Amino acid sequence: MARCPSCLKFAAYDVSANEPEADLQFENEAITGSVHCVLSSECCGDELKSADFDIDHSITLEDIISRLKATAAEKEITLPEGFESWTFEDHLSTDESVEFSGEITERRETTKTTAKGVVKTIPPRYQKTFYGFEGMAEFTVTAKWQVLKDTDKTLEIKTLDVKIEESISDEMQASSWDEMN
Repeated sequence: MARCPSCLKFAAYDVSANEPEADLQFENEAITGSVHCVLSSECCGDELKSADFDIDHSITLEDIISRLKATAAEKEITLPEGFESWTFEDHLSTDESVEFSGEITERRETTKTTAKGVVKTIPPRYQKTFYGFEGMAEFTVTAKWQVLKDTDKTLEIKTLDVKIEESISDEMQASSWDEMN
């Protein structure tokens, strides 16, 4: 709990006042970048604490290929033989920008497990509070391949866009966030 600079009260944090701001990219089979979160006071809405989370969320090429296969089946598109071995160097591409939508989260650690496996309740004074974010990162992968037309024996380029959605979240103890005032 921090002091609100406007009214000088010890103010609770309002996790619903702000949304996380993300700067994410997709490259080398990973979503990378950072997410910036701000905690505001519940009384006056002043910004009290902020944190930056570094993101490195890997997505395997096999996972992307399986989503490509599912999207093709859903749209009733026939993929050519050998599509399972496609890579970003030959048939797959993306614009690398990642859209993010999420919310700031709060979690309180109210129990602990002892070495003997007994779950004990932590007294309120010693409970730890964690703030963070959770949300969905979305980007599009485009698959391109050539098909030989039967009618006039010319090559036709086919494309298929696949929307990839990944859940991303992180948190840290409230005392680790940076004071803003």
